[in-house]
Amino acid sequence: MTSLPNASQTLLKVASLFDSPGWQAAERTRFATLDMRFETLRLRGADLVTIICDALSMSPNSPLWHDFALHVSLLGKHLDAHAMHTSTFGADARQILWTLFGNKQ
Repeated sequence: MTSLPNASQTLLKVASLFDSPGWQAAERTRFATLDMRFETLRLRGADLVTIICDALSMSPNSPLWHDFALHVSLLGKHLDAHAMHTSTFGADARQILWTLFGNKQ
């Protein structure tokens, strides 16, 4: 069964449609699966948003840029929430906690 994409996977896919971020395949996988330090994840995400905005010819100081960034972050939050609700449907509290924290090595 195919799982729903999370915010990182979606952002990487959309940015890759415009331009390659120039990362190695292992780094792409780590970004998509959230398997990196938070600060690195944040910087890589900012790089991807910059790729998208450059491709759309937006100025970083324009209100359009801020509106775009707000909507991208809201979309990411909704994707992550929907994926979590879908993957934990019908699960009890113990199974949900395992999903959130137990499968990290």
